[in-house]
Amino acid sequence: ILGVCLGWLFTGEKMVLAASASLLVLVSVVVTASRGAVGAALAMLVLIAAAWWRRSRLPAVMAGAVVAGCVALALIGGTEVFEKHEALVKSHNPINFRQEVWHFALSAWQQHPWFGVGMDNFALAVDPSRRAVYPHGHNLYLNTLAERGVIGALPLFAFLVAWGFTLWRRRPAAAGPALDWVVWSGAASALFITGVVGMVNTTLHHEHGLLAALLLGLWLARSHRR
Repeated sequence: ILGVCLGWLFTGEKMVLAASASLLVLVSVVVTASRGAVGAALAMLVLIAAAWWRRSRLPAVMAGAVVAGCVALALIGGTEVFEKHEALVKSHNPINFRQEVWHFALSAWQQHPWFGVGMDNFALAVDPSRRAVYPHGHNLYLNTLAERGVIGALPLFAFLVAWGFTLWRRRPAAAGPALDWVVWSGAASALFITGVVGMVNTTLHHEHGLLAALLLGLWLARSHRR
């Protein structure tokens, strides 16, 4: 959603409303105190601004200002997500016990390399005393391999690669319609969040999966028409 709002903001149309929506969503992400979400959101902001460079330099200025503001907040302190990170680092647990669940995922894949343990059966591969804590693999790639094996994971991985390839190949023209850029930004942000946050959490399911598919579908329909 932040990617869509940024695409709208960068078009320069109804900037006050678009800026308000973008700020609301960005603050909402920060309030979640998810380090992966906050880090990916800031990185996505920079990358989308870089993609818009051919069309406008303003996005780069906005992205720089937001990143500088977040750095200032981190230095000043008092923001939960940064305090959470500092506390985990001090406790020598920077990835918040994810190494344990990743170990369970790798072990399950090694035991069932081709077809996995079955869809939505990840909890069966976890120590019974830890199933309530680890209902999924906290990693899109390892969770997919554990549940579907190599055979079941190949379609998903091929899909993600094709998604990125077509985004790059069908980039909107610098002087193209604003809507082309908005829907491209939405599809690009959906892929980026899926892939990057997918390294520390299990993305592309439930609400996130539906939204990512919707944004991809809107862009495919628009780019095909173009």
